[in-house]
Amino acid sequence: MQVKTKFTKYSKKIHNQTNNLGKKPSTEEIIEPIGKLKITGIGKKFKKLSPKPILKRVPRKAKIKNSPAKSWKERRAFAKRTQKLKKFVVTPLARFLLPLVFIVGLLIIRFATIPERAADSAGVKTLEVPGFPISVVFDKKLDSLGTTWIKTPGGVCHIEDTDELNLTSEEMKFLHADLDNKKDLLWRLNFTNKDGIGVTLWIGMTTESSKIYICKTPIVPSRWHALPLKLDIPEKISLYFSPTTPIYENSARQYIGREAYTFLYTITLTQDGPAFVPVPSVYKAIFPVFTEILMHEPIAEKRAVYKKMQADFSRLSKGYPLSIAAYKNIRMETVEVMSWKN
Repeated sequence: MQVKTKFTKYSKKIHNQTNNLGKKPSTEEIIEPIGKLKITGIGKKFKKLSPKPILKRVPRKAKIKNSPAKSWKERRAFAKRTQKLKKFVVTPLARFLLPLVFIVGLLIIRFATIPERAADSAGVKTLEVPGFPISVVFDKKLDSLGTTWIKTPGGVCHIEDTDELNLTSEEMKFLHADLDNKKDLLWRLNFTNKDGIGVTLWIGMTTESSKIYICKTPIVPSRWHALPLKLDIPEKISLYFSPTTPIYENSARQYIGREAYTFLYTITLTQDGPAFVPVPSVYKAIFPVFTEILMHEPIAEKRAVYKKMQADFSRLSKGYPLSIAAYKNIRMETVEVMSWKN
């Protein structure tokens, strides 16, 4: 009688398992554990690892590629590229606001009022006299006038002396210079630089003969410009202060500009164009003013010149002719005379 013990039973099973190493176990075979392992203390907290939570963290469209490790130069270049890309990233709010900002800017530019100074800063500027077929055209630059043209029915005249100067003032006189009943024009235009030195254009038009006279005189500021004069001047007369004092006989020198009181001339329009025409009332008003200037002049040589100028003012106030030295000091030149048929 053979006695089967537990030891022989388990040994047979171990022997069978060792013989079947390397073979796939059949579905019918059930391998029982040798013993049971008991875990105490952490059995309730132990959970099996599941792949589901890990897969949820990975995007569905994500592609994982195995790439070799990058060098520090490549990492640095990549960081620079990402910084540049961040500057051009446009948020949805910015995409919505940019068209609105562009439209508002166009509306501001379209309907904004432009100051006159900015409108005339560059381009072509034209001056006209109502009722007279004459106009002055300027090729205007930013800081000065480029070229000056005078357009008339008799042609176009280019004034070279006014190039690169500014138009500082103008004066219009409407008077009867010829024998018809229509008014004639005496138009005075002053062109100067920053120092006040420049040219005066005298444009005179007579309606009877249909002629336009263009004359010029130099401009140099004198001490008269700093003196507040209040003279009773006729409407048809325009005052002109010469740049220098006349060259009288036996005079030591000639004075010019802001250091002297120069000679005063009364200019008007005649049948032969702008010219000096003595007006006794004007010289009567200037005579006492110039007498005070003569008395307070400290330089003897300049005072001697002023005495001869005072004598001229005295003769003109009484209706006598001007001296030859003072007459030569006018320096009015005729630039152009244009005429046309009516």
